[in-house]
Amino acid sequence: MAALSRPQRAHALRAFLFQKLGRVCALCGTTEDLQLDLIVSDGGRHHGLSHHDRQRQYLVEFNRNNLRVLCGTCNRSEGAKFKKLKNRRNFRGRVFLAQKSEPALGQLADAR
Repeated sequence: MAALSRPQRAHALRAFLFQKLGRVCALCGTTEDLQLDLIVSDGGRHHGLSHHDRQRQYLVEFNRNNLRVLCGTCNRSEGAKFKKLKNRRNFRGRVFLAQKSEPALGQLADAR
């Protein structure tokens, strides 16, 4: 059996991720125009990668429980919310804290 080419490996990895995550949008439930989305954004750095390297990055994020399936409409909506924030690092930190079940930043200030 011949080894898979680089594009074939990327396609197989993407198919694997969709199989594991499901083929339905996590926000609206549609099954059309599905895309892989990072829950905690990396600031769009993964968009500059080649198709093969992006799929490999998605596998890393999948193993970190930081990947979900969204439809194109929901993915663009989530991206627009992120872009509106002026301080992205602060936003990313807040999301990460909330996901780790730690107290919200407001609760930390109240505890002092």
